[in-house]
Amino acid sequence: MRHIKQNDLIGSISTAWSQAAANALTDLLTTAVDDRADLITKNYKIWSDLKAAMAALSHEKCWYSEKRIAVSELEVDHFRPKNRVSGVTPLHRGYWWLAYDWKNFRLAYSLVNKRRTDSREGNVQGKGCYFPLVDEAARVPDDTCASTTAERPKLVDPCVASDVLLLDYAVGDGKVVERHKVEQDAIRFERANVSIDLFHLNEGTLIRDRHDLYVSIEHAVKRIEKLEHERESIGRLTDQQSAEFDSLINEVADRINASAPFSAFSRACLRQKGDLGWNTELLTTV
Repeated sequence: MRHIKQNDLIGSISTAWSQAAANALTDLLTTAVDDRADLITKNYKIWSDLKAAMAALSHEKCWYSEKRIAVSELEVDHFRPKNRVSGVTPLHRGYWWLAYDWKNFRLAYSLVNKRRTDSREGNVQGKGCYFPLVDEAARVPDDTCASTTAERPKLVDPCVASDVLLLDYAVGDGKVVERHKVEQDAIRFERANVSIDLFHLNEGTLIRDRHDLYVSIEHAVKRIEKLEHERESIGRLTDQQSAEFDSLINEVADRINASAPFSAFSRACLRQKGDLGWNTELLTTV
């Protein structure tokens, strides 16, 4: 997961869009409670109209998993669920007043956004309408528009830079893991753990894609190091070797660039090699 600078979306929000969102909220405020969900669904175009601009912020990648996928296959997720909140008692009808608030929108791969059965584990994962809090007592009621600033979500938010730092990678396994151990910081561990589960970040195809990247980067690093050793031993590289070295460096740089799929994972692969000189320079400049 990489930090998404959501405020950059402002430049893509037209006056007409803002007015449409405001009008829709006004209609919602005068709609009977039992009819809100249907009205929100009918106005789906309000958030879908921002999907292309949201995709541009992440180079057409899911904000949670960093998987690149056709924009048509990406979905606008309401970070705080718009119609209901699953798994809480008493019944919570969702954050309906945020249904048209662009700051509540996140871009998601369908396997992250929808509840699905994991074919490997046999359990159900995916965000769906879940939105657990660190302190459930702080959840705002659903009967009126309310500020959510006192709520502390358990879910890692890609739009919060410090949240992204809660996740790390077991690079050889291609898996997302918790950065903090439970005995070090129980809350940070739980937030990462719950997010990995609900965002389905270790779904089988995601693990496979990351592992393929790991193998590719491992190969490139070994070859680069061999060429570096030859340069130190002989004092120079042949023209062919120099061209290969440049090509491999460019390949690795492309993998860790923000526009690349799973770039945070690729950076972790390179970082776990320690300070090789060239890799540290790439990590600090690309």
